[in-house]
Amino acid sequence: MARPRKGEEKHATERLAFRVPAWIRVGLDRLVAERSVPLSDVANEAFTAYLKRHGIKPPPETTKGRR
Repeated sequence: MARPRKGEEKHATERLAFRVPAWIRVGLDRLVAERSVPLSDVANEAFTAYLKRHGIKPPPETTKGRR
């Protein structure tokens, strides 16, 4: 999977950098290998699933310019 072109970054507006225990990295790497997708996609899906499980939902999509 190629990197998106500048301006087409799947609505990714924030960058995070942090340390995780080795077993989490191993698990994420296993998912990356099984699915052949970037680590950032797997990590984003994991964060999204966790937040949704705890009742935190993304803001509703706005329709810009449409009526």
